[in-house]
Amino acid sequence: AEGRSSEYLHRDNEYNVFVGGSIQRETGRNLNLGVSAQTAVLGSSFGDFDIQGNMNLNFSLMKQDAAFSANVRMAGTTPDYYLRHYHSHHYWWDRRLDKEITLNARGELRIDRWHTRLSAGVTNLSNYVYLADVGVSGSNEHILSDISIRQESSGIQILNATLNQDFILGPLHWDNCVTWQYSSNETALPLPTLNVFTDLYFKFLYARRMEIEVGADATWFTEYYAPDYSPAAGQFPIQNELSRVKVGNYPIIDVYLNCVLRSVRFYVMFSHINYGMSGNGLGAPFLAPHYPVNPRMFRFGLSWTFFD
Repeated sequence: AEGRSSEYLHRDNEYNVFVGGSIQRETGRNLNLGVSAQTAVLGSSFGDFDIQGNMNLNFSLMKQDAAFSANVRMAGTTPDYYLRHYHSHHYWWDRRLDKEITLNARGELRIDRWHTRLSAGVTNLSNYVYLADVGVSGSNEHILSDISIRQESSGIQILNATLNQDFILGPLHWDNCVTWQYSSNETALPLPTLNVFTDLYFKFLYARRMEIEVGADATWFTEYYAPDYSPAAGQFPIQNELSRVKVGNYPIIDVYLNCVLRSVRFYVMFSHINYGMSGNGLGAPFLAPHYPVNPRMFRFGLSWTFFD
């Protein structure tokens, strides 16, 4: 662009020097603790810090062995160089961005005998940095794309909880993962409220030598304004408010066969076998706006490990 030719010869150098340490107790039978911290004492990210604490506790719950783990983290991070300075043919910006402050607390309860894992967390983000499409309307009702960097001055709170529950009855296995999420700012940080993954399969030995898994899995999430994809930037900005569309509420179902014989592993799969079933209250097969999921496909793979 005119007036910018000198920018192509511009050179920047950045460096950082961090100091830190950790204290861990890992030999306890029932309780282990740890603390770690680091901070940038020199460089472009001077003042960045990361403090983490973790705990692992083993105990008995309803006569079953259980484990509880918790992690707390507070960090202040300078946004990456290419978020602050981006020069390309299509998009160009230089921005001074404040440090992102993250405060996160997470806990997990695990009961192996019941094949149960329950985790939950809360996160507070301050000065959150994200990309957004801020383009304007053009001729013929087209939207002229323009990607820009934004920093949210107000705090964003994120709540999430995940339940992993597996069921086993002889050779029949049913693995499930359900995640609930909440974002206090759906404009800057949109999230689907529910994500569900389920996998139902038979697992057994054939001729006492070949391990076989045959079954089907499905993925589904609720509708939300997912980030769009920008081919020019190779990134996922927030959708333009003039042309927002929702994606989600559409299951993607695969059927498969996995086999393991000594050092040979192979599989066959029909992915997205339910292609074409959108409508009747279901959404369309999109994970990102305007970019459909691959239609029904047959896949196969082979892995053979050779030993000397």
